[in-house]
Amino acid sequence: MGSGPKCIRLRAANLAPLMLATLIGVYMITTGFAFAVVSPILAPMAGSFGVSVGTAAYVSTLYFIGSLAMSMPAGLMLDRWGTRRAGVLGLALIMLGWSVSFFAGSLLVLLMGRLAVGMGAVALAIASAASIQQWFKPEESALPISLWAASLPIGVAWGEVLAGVTLERFGWREDFLIGMAFAAAGLVVYAASVRPGPYRSSRGASDESERQRLADVFRSTDVWKFSVAVFLESIPFMAVTTFWVTWLMRNGGISSLVIASSLASALGAAGIIGTLLSGYASNRMGRRKPLFVAPSMAFGLILLALVWARGLAEMAAISLAVGIASYMPTAMMFVIPGQLVPARFTGTALGMALTFNTLAGVVAPVIVGYMYSQGNALLFPAILMFACASSGAAIAQTMKIK
Repeated sequence: MGSGPKCIRLRAANLAPLMLATLIGVYMITTGFAFAVVSPILAPMAGSFGVSVGTAAYVSTLYFIGSLAMSMPAGLMLDRWGTRRAGVLGLALIMLGWSVSFFAGSLLVLLMGRLAVGMGAVALAIASAASIQQWFKPEESALPISLWAASLPIGVAWGEVLAGVTLERFGWREDFLIGMAFAAAGLVVYAASVRPGPYRSSRGASDESERQRLADVFRSTDVWKFSVAVFLESIPFMAVTTFWVTWLMRNGGISSLVIASSLASALGAAGIIGTLLSGYASNRMGRRKPLFVAPSMAFGLILLALVWARGLAEMAAISLAVGIASYMPTAMMFVIPGQLVPARFTGTALGMALTFNTLAGVVAPVIVGYMYSQGNALLFPAILMFACASSGAAIAQTMKIK
């Protein structure tokens, strides 16, 4: 009595909200702050090392390159080690990266630290998403994942305020010290609290059989289709997050930097709504694919309308619409991979999707920035982003989800 499957699931139902809150809190103070800290410290950090702001901006690029390099290995390690050890590794890398950056005597050493932070952040993201799916029933996991995903923009919002205040009162290195403290706290809490959930899949197969099943994952056309769809949908998303303020001011008729920045913040706030709406609708509908496909298509159409929009009212409406449509597929990006493969290989499928997502973060600003620099016209970048988003939606539509 008290030890059967029903009793175990009942205890899990009581522990699941606490586990979700832990994962949200750790992700917010570590990865959220890692994203937030770059913008406020860029100029003073460049001055300290005697380089241009453009050169110092590589601290942002190295973050994505670190994430790109680690996405696939992190997924494989998660399937081999489990969510707890994979998450602890991610947090340890984040703490190491902040430590190296804090003590860096040159920009190159600081960049290496930023590379480690990016590697740790993606490992933590994959482990956290997989852990949530172990603690909630498959048909109920989308909303918890959307709550977890929404913690990133929230963390960025308060993180930028904290980073700015710390910069004014102490200096830019002290922001790295805060990041180190957050990572250390997150590591302790994660290691002490996170455990495998009742909905995980046991291995139960020989090493030879497991290697064969892993090879089947890499040969799965649906896994590759989704990864390519994520890449194509992520290109306009990354371009928007990079160039939105510039587009508003150069093409949208917004002359005030304060207003343009406020509209960019409104886009992020609308993104939180879109992420939560996606998870809620998925749980209610019991379907995942339409909530990736439809918002991706809508995202492309809205960006195409950006070419003809002018004035504050139109740009405000488009900013809100872009925020909702661009962030809605986010939760599905973490949910769908587990439905394309056996549960034992969720980490591998997640790693593939995030590899392509991060690759878009590396190439999109370069491609769109080059096109945009050729003149003031927004037409060609808008057409490119529409083509990417709609192509990603079309490819995702052909997937077969279990």
